[in-house]
Amino acid sequence: MTFIIIKITCPNLDEARKVSTILLQEKLISSANFFPIKSISSWTGKIEEVNEAIVFLKTKKSKWEKVRDKIIEIHPYPEKALCDGYQSLFLEQFKDLMVQIKSVAEAVGRDV
Repeated sequence: MTFIIIKITCPNLDEARKVSTILLQEKLISSANFFPIKSISSWTGKIEEVNEAIVFLKTKKSKWEKVRDKIIEIHPYPEKALCDGYQSLFLEQFKDLMVQIKSVAEAVGRDV
């Protein structure tokens, strides 16, 4: 059985919690982690910096399509929900990413 980590962003922590809770209630994911981030993008045609929430969703690889479809259905901005297509990390990749994030967080006096 292969697990994947799906990365999405939401406009804020409340929306991240709402999306995660629905996916958990429908047994599409086994867990979710979310925290606030600062993003820079050009969705509106100009470069903007915004506050968002990043969400990591753990699920079985076999559930990817159902999770994707549900995210698009419930996300407040479905056109942005999975804008990069298949946004997933294998568990080992996620562990490596978290090691990197932890070292950055420690350097700026934060916890992960």
